[in-house]
Amino acid sequence: MVYSIRGCSKDERLRWLGEGSNDYTSTPFLCAFYQAFPPCPTDKDWDCRVTLTVLAIRDGHPGYKKAALGDLLRSMQLSGVQIQEQTLRKMLASVLSRRQYRDKADKSKRKDLGGLAEPDLRLALDILEDMEHRGYPVATQSILVDLHEAISSCASVSIRASDLSPEAVWGSPTALPVDRQLLQRMEERQDRLHFLMDHLPVPIDSEKNLSRLMSVYANRGSWSRFWDIWAMQPQRMRPRTAPMYVEMFRQIAKTKHQAECIRVLRAWLPQMAMENPSVELNPVLARSIQQCLQCAHPSVVEEAQIVPPVVGEWVRWWRICEQAQVQAKDAVEGPTPEPSRVGGFEDEVIGAASSVPRA
Repeated sequence: MVYSIRGCSKDERLRWLGEGSNDYTSTPFLCAFYQAFPPCPTDKDWDCRVTLTVLAIRDGHPGYKKAALGDLLRSMQLSGVQIQEQTLRKMLASVLSRRQYRDKADKSKRKDLGGLAEPDLRLALDILEDMEHRGYPVATQSILVDLHEAISSCASVSIRASDLSPEAVWGSPTALPVDRQLLQRMEERQDRLHFLMDHLPVPIDSEKNLSRLMSVYANRGSWSRFWDIWAMQPQRMRPRTAPMYVEMFRQIAKTKHQAECIRVLRAWLPQMAMENPSVELNPVLARSIQQCLQCAHPSVVEEAQIVPPVVGEWVRWWRICEQAQVQAKDAVEGPTPEPSRVGGFEDEVIGAASSVPRA
């Protein structure tokens, strides 16, 4: 029954879900749902109950708090039923999600309340403990990364690299708009998780999870760890992929730190063609590189449009990125051309790299 409301609009769901998690009768849907809920529920019945609460929390229903999932966890433990792993993972993901609420002025919008509350973090640990007691794996890639993201958002004010001055991002801790004790507690927890990742036999090798970790450390200004994650793949004799390069260039561009953007561009643009297999310059990667180029050389856009062409390392890279985007667009709208990597991208990269002045 609960799955039938997934296809409805959010406003309809919010009406059907009544006043909150303790409301069992105010709407026809709630009456039917709880009347059908058996006195001795099975694992599937508990999964439906959890799904209902998770949907309400995701939609920002003011009457459904994450604490309701804690009440469900205790009820499931008392029932003695072997709960499915996917049910507990669903609860964990909801608890670790960022807090949101419905905008009273515009109910179609949800506002972000920022980081994870301490009680929610304790509830997440209770769920993990229950999973371990039931024999489910808890030290997995996705769970470790989920915890990293949740812990990094525990500060009352979220810090992003784009919100800070270059001095604050690259070494000076004086401008951090956050409670220092809270930040220190967060860093200690991240240290423990980092230690676990280094010593447990669950290497973070998924490019999606690596990119998520890079984003976490960049948003917190932990640049030494950011580059540690960046170095993981070659240390394991694996190539870096396009999504990792996208995340790296995008996070560096967010800092608005010109000298660092220049250093990163000169160090890693030529490296893309040297990966095995080499990294193809797709439109998403090209746009992230252009973000860095605009920070490294603010007039690059104007100079790239000058005729005859201006000679320069950043203008040349800008044109390479534009060419890759044009080729991708032509591949969709017109005859399929050769991929940019085969059509001269590697030669352009080597040529551009040879023109880079050596430090």
